[in-house]
Amino acid sequence: MPESLAMPTFDATNALRERVVQAYGKGERMHIQGEGSKFWLQPDPSDSVVSTQDHSGILAYDPEELVMTVRSGTSIAVLESHLNEHRQMLSFEPLLIHGAGSIGGTVGANLSGGRRWYAGSVRDSILGVRLLDGQGRILRFGGQVLKNVAGYDVSRLMVGARGHFGLLLDVTLRLWPKPEKEITLMTVRPLEAFYLWLDRKWREGWPVTGDVYYDNRGYIRLGGAQIALNAIVATMREDEYEISENHDWIWESMRNHEHAFYQRGDRVWKVTVADLKTLIPWMSILRNDQFMCEWMGRRWWIGSPGADLVQAIVAGGGYVECCYGNSRHQLADRAMRRPYWRELKKVFDPAELFF
Repeated sequence: MPESLAMPTFDATNALRERVVQAYGKGERMHIQGEGSKFWLQPDPSDSVVSTQDHSGILAYDPEELVMTVRSGTSIAVLESHLNEHRQMLSFEPLLIHGAGSIGGTVGANLSGGRRWYAGSVRDSILGVRLLDGQGRILRFGGQVLKNVAGYDVSRLMVGARGHFGLLLDVTLRLWPKPEKEITLMTVRPLEAFYLWLDRKWREGWPVTGDVYYDNRGYIRLGGAQIALNAIVATMREDEYEISENHDWIWESMRNHEHAFYQRGDRVWKVTVADLKTLIPWMSILRNDQFMCEWMGRRWWIGSPGADLVQAIVAGGGYVECCYGNSRHQLADRAMRRPYWRELKKVFDPAELFF
């Protein structure tokens, strides 16, 4: 087993609180930042930034109960190296953009990786949080526990909030055991046929832990006991798939955004839809190398999709966000226009310190 990375441990709670209290008194607005890996969410150079990078370390870890509490600035890579010692993992397989990312930024941006569709999202893994709000108050929610505001599960509302309610100090997470073995199957077939086939196999009980479709090729990751995986492979015809360790690279290249697709130089949009059928009518205008998709066809990465396609996705209830390219234009987040969001903002950050 590889040696774990060193775990920096430092409690910056007092310094962070002092920074927030000073900003509150001055009416200064701030942007929260961890390792700065989600560059499409970064503030303008003129914006004031409060960093959590020095606020790191594991506060509590119970391998038998599969529960961990960790400071928000802790690096995902360092955290996972320690979990590997106990053959455990974060079930949502957090994205590591070029190997970087903190647990606080992952929760705030709600960035799950390829395992999300099969093992749950960031929100499903959250048990509790400790929050520094816009008034300088330190509040606990969830597993630790302070009564939730107005009946909301506030700890889970922090997922995807992007720091609008306050700065996450600590996060308590539910963990998963790692599978004994994982293998990758590759098959060549049209996109819709691939996902119909995969959906059928998943419903039959295949232990799928990830899927990717790119350039007319579908990749499936299966995880579990070696004997169970051997039994599945034995039922398949050799002309249906390829099984090779040479295909394993696809998962890390997707997770780290190091696949050639992300280096294309034009705008890449992250698209989430409720159903694969939302995008099927538009397939004729997309080249095979212009998109990648995962999550059983629910999350797509599309290069330069065009305004008509973007508007059609939004009209169909999908979520669209530009992650690469010169444009930093973002479609308004629907959640921030909802009444409950505005009411919670008044409770936690009435001066709108965080943006």
